[in-house]
Amino acid sequence: MTVVTVARRRATWFQHAVLALVAFVPLLLTARGRVAADTRQYLYVDPQHFLSSALDLWDPNVHLGSATHSTIGNVFPMGTFFAAGDLLGLPVWAVQRLWIGAILFAAGAGVLFLARSIRWQGPGVVVAALVYMLTPYTLQYAPRTSVLLLPFAALPWLVGLTERAVRTGGWRHPALIALVVMTCSGSNVVALAMVAPGPVLWIAFMLAARRTDWRRVGEVAWRTAVLTLGTCALWIGSLIVESRYGLNVLSYSETLQQVSTTSSAPEVLRGLGYWLFYGTEARQPNISGATHYLESAPILIVSYAVPGLALLAAFLTRWRYRAVAIAMVLTGVVVAIAAYPVQDPSVVGRGFKGLADLSSVALAFRSSTRAVPVVVLGLAMLLGAGVSAVWCRTTPVALVATAVVVALVLANAAALFAGDYVDDNFSRPTAIPQYWRDAAAALDREGSDTRVLELPGSSFAAYRWGSTYQTSILATLLSRPSVAREQTTFGTPASADLLAALDRRIQEGVLEPAALAPIARLLSAGELLVRSDLEYERYDTARPRDLRRLLAPTPQGLDAPAGYGTPVENRPNPLLPLLDAQTLRLPANADDPPPVAIFRVEDAPAILRTVGTDRPTLLDGDGEGLVDAASVGLVTGDNIVLYAAWLASHPDRRAEALDAGADIVVTDTNRRRERRWRSTRDNAGLTDLAGNDQPNTGQGEATLQLFPGTNDDTRTVATPRGATVEATRYGNPITFETNVRAAQAVDGDPATAWEVGTITDPVGQHLTVRSDVPITADHVDLLQAQGGFRTRVLSEVTLRFDGGDPVRVPLDDPSLAPPGQRIEFTPRTFSKLDVEVTGTRETPDVIARGGSPSGIAELTIPGLEFDDLVRLPTDLTRVVGRDSNGHRLVYVLTRLRSDPAQRGDEETSLRRVITVPSQRTFSFTGTARLADTVPDDISDAVLGAAGASDGGVTATSSGRLPGAPRQRARAAFDGDPTTHWTGTYFQQVGSWVQ
Repeated sequence: MTVVTVARRRATWFQHAVLALVAFVPLLLTARGRVAADTRQYLYVDPQHFLSSALDLWDPNVHLGSATHSTIGNVFPMGTFFAAGDLLGLPVWAVQRLWIGAILFAAGAGVLFLARSIRWQGPGVVVAALVYMLTPYTLQYAPRTSVLLLPFAALPWLVGLTERAVRTGGWRHPALIALVVMTCSGSNVVALAMVAPGPVLWIAFMLAARRTDWRRVGEVAWRTAVLTLGTCALWIGSLIVESRYGLNVLSYSETLQQVSTTSSAPEVLRGLGYWLFYGTEARQPNISGATHYLESAPILIVSYAVPGLALLAAFLTRWRYRAVAIAMVLTGVVVAIAAYPVQDPSVVGRGFKGLADLSSVALAFRSSTRAVPVVVLGLAMLLGAGVSAVWCRTTPVALVATAVVVALVLANAAALFAGDYVDDNFSRPTAIPQYWRDAAAALDREGSDTRVLELPGSSFAAYRWGSTYQTSILATLLSRPSVAREQTTFGTPASADLLAALDRRIQEGVLEPAALAPIARLLSAGELLVRSDLEYERYDTARPRDLRRLLAPTPQGLDAPAGYGTPVENRPNPLLPLLDAQTLRLPANADDPPPVAIFRVEDAPAILRTVGTDRPTLLDGDGEGLVDAASVGLVTGDNIVLYAAWLASHPDRRAEALDAGADIVVTDTNRRRERRWRSTRDNAGLTDLAGNDQPNTGQGEATLQLFPGTNDDTRTVATPRGATVEATRYGNPITFETNVRAAQAVDGDPATAWEVGTITDPVGQHLTVRSDVPITADHVDLLQAQGGFRTRVLSEVTLRFDGGDPVRVPLDDPSLAPPGQRIEFTPRTFSKLDVEVTGTRETPDVIARGGSPSGIAELTIPGLEFDDLVRLPTDLTRVVGRDSNGHRLVYVLTRLRSDPAQRGDEETSLRRVITVPSQRTFSFTGTARLADTVPDDISDAVLGAAGASDGGVTATSSGRLPGAPRQRARAAFDGDPTTHWTGTYFQQVGSWVQ
């Protein structure tokens, strides 16, 4: 062995030692004892059990069961890494730090390997490795989805192996490429595909430089393809099965528009651009370490200085591989910015958007910033080459220049050295609360014939004691199936729809408790677990005290709950205190629930069971209809229920069910409407007109294809009389606020309104009224939305009559209070009036930047008649016809309402169009609720309290707390010091009671 060889080996060992020191030491000193909510919690709680069950494609804990490839994708290397750490007895937090450190080290070592492959030596090699390894790109994924960093770590290895495979031929290097691909692709193949331009560009460079020929490239390609297919066959087969039997999850997650809002070229060049990096939740950053790169001026300068120096080196340095490095930077930027800017993309971006609209496969590539590693690798090589070039000249200058560059590179990794790779918002203590372990043990003792239903749902699993992100802690502790509603939609359309229907009522405070036991039995849930230790303000989930009051007394069909843990007040984060009407209406002595409560479901059937087919229930509706029918005893959980809309595509099955004496239940659900999936509440939009598809706004709309191939005869649709009222948008772009839909602007009630611009600017939005008959008028009256703090109001609207010339109208103070501002014009006859918002202004009540929603409470058009009607499905009753007399026929109607303490109702009255198939007699039952807007004295009279004229007390007030009928005016004069009147939540000054 020559002296030169020994020196090179020592240098190599030294280089790797430097990388290891930087990769592992800061992480092992970070948040000792805390476990980041990274990827999947079952990897940390019991990795041995995870590996033993990972080869089963069926996951019973995902939306009542689903075929999924993600578990198999996490087996290697992540699952085996954590299982090895567990066998060695290492603390799980330390194993997690070693895992992240291993990814960083592998990335840097890959650059060293690439350098050896191309025989590149000198100090610039270590600098290039540090630049690549310490890029802020890793901060975007390490705290929550570190498995997505595996392609980042693999890229330089793939480029180096490609160089060697093409140069030397044979099977060895294609086999190594296949192994690397297998290691980093199982969990998310798209992330690997996004870094594929790196090796491809390297081959193109070798061809252009005549260092190889097409024949050699072809040999390498087919050998690599054959070996890669063999090593990846398991997850590829799993993915195929999932695509055939599971939901297209891509349609129900973030949209192309959402992920493309931040992927600008400057951000991509500094290794960033991932949309989640820039957002906040519950008034805290999505990624705590992001603040360094978004708010710190020194770090901002450094993060641009590093790529700036690399680009300077590209112009000043002559290097054999400069062209391919520049090509990697340019190509990576083009791919990474994709559709940015969304409103006016480049030619490439328009093509990408077009493909994404046509194909879910193309949509899978919407997170285009995962191509950033290609950019970073190119920049790292250029900067390293620049340092090497300096060393070829003057040693003192080289030392200073290298020191400056290394200092900048280390400063660019500020989040790593500050300990931000474990995010306080997405981590937990190593020890899981004992009450959760006790509850899981008690549930496991009940056996696995049934499942456990967790309530309430949550977008992500954030507990007061810590976050487990994508995985409920119960699912990691149990040995039997469980289910909990999550933001991401999995399973089948029917299971996802039913879970959403049940949980929506809990989240929005409108659940009929009588529905719980029947739906639980339908889901084969032997126990209901109510988790009251959630960080409920974070994702706006049901509040523990409210849910406890809803379930007390214990609903019929459930046993009294068993509590686990000490009941304590679950106080929200001071950043989001939730001191609102919903909190204020609670009694001062309201009980706190235990952190975990388990209700046993009486007579819960097994998951695998048989049921007789006599007298099934034909339900014309969807999951919402199932819950409605269960609340009135029409669905018990042990009878056969068949969806009528599904049977419309299976007439033979429908005939069999009718011949078996089926009961027919017609509901006003299965509505034609859009849905959004960015929260666990307010997912459903307004009821659309028959045959009228709402335009996709790119804000996450995606409808569950519950009954493909059916038409509007099987749906509940809007059939207004006299006019149709539509708007370009309403509410906010995240959830649906159907209580501020367009029809509320012409319903004659000034307390309701069409509103828009909760988050975005309302300018440019339209409200359009189309009358069924021509109207002749010389004026309209416009009243702006009422109530609450209005930090922004309309200052100008533009009217267009039947598409004619625009009429610009400034709105003054009269438009802000009833009866509104009269807008006069030359008498004219028209059938269509379009109102465009063309101006807004801030009010003196501005308390926060960004503004409040603006809108129109009443647009009064003389002679306009409008009846807001909804038509029930007609297909089943039409088919059955007069034969329906031989079946029990029930109509279940539900007014779309909300908890008054949360927001106004979508429907203030129940107006339905019902087509009865034959003449028959009906009985009528229902539930009446005291309207929140009824004056205090009228409420007293309805409830039988004597007024002043009858020798009692007449109590009135300026208003009362919404959703708190017991806190009306009379409570201030009833002689009971434990009761009280509470005024409206907003505008306390000037409130009165008498």
